[in-house]
Amino acid sequence: MCAIYGTASREEFFKLYELNKDRGGFAFSFSGIKNHEIFVFKNKLADLDLLYQEDWDYYLAHDQAPTGSVRKYSENTSHPFHYGRWHVAHNGVLTNHKEVLESTDTKEIDSSYIAAYMQELDLLPIPPEENHEIFYETFSAFKGTHACWVWDEENSKLFLTKNGSTVFTKGDTFSSVQFEGSKPLLDGWAYEMHFGKGVIEIVKFEDSNPFAVFS
Repeated sequence: MCAIYGTASREEFFKLYELNKDRGGFAFSFSGIKNHEIFVFKNKLADLDLLYQEDWDYYLAHDQAPTGSVRKYSENTSHPFHYGRWHVAHNGVLTNHKEVLESTDTKEIDSSYIAAYMQELDLLPIPPEENHEIFYETFSAFKGTHACWVWDEENSKLFLTKNGSTVFTKGDTFSSVQFEGSKPLLDGWAYEMHFGKGVIEIVKFEDSNPFAVFS
């Protein structure tokens, strides 16, 4: 059980950290968005002093629990995973990742396959023209559970996905743990974060988790 969360407010981020920290404890990453660029800091333990290095435009985090076979901390197995223009932080368990994409030494755990596959789609002779097509193809392909934040560094856009794992939102704040005034996202959808306005559904993907409830 891991946690993802993000917000535009430093003070709100501290509250989200306290809400979500019990879901992790194995590794922590903070990603700050500033002037449409992402800066990623990975640590064994949470280093909240990073939050004071900049007045970040947006604060993102992943708190990792040791749910896989890897138990020794390594930046290579710490979220978010970065391939091409995609940064992906994932909460959940994928069951068919090695069937979707060939295993290599750069993809050590299931979560890392998501961004790698999104990059593969970008490199096709005729790549998908729109982001919603990439999200449909990616999250229809992987079976299992996921809640992800996805940063598209080429277009400076933030996305969320939900399928079986929890994600709650209120405005432009989201969290794996419910917080005051928040509502759960629907299973089986990818969403784009419109800063200051909240999330907007962009595409419904195929049911890849038999335990998810689709509406």
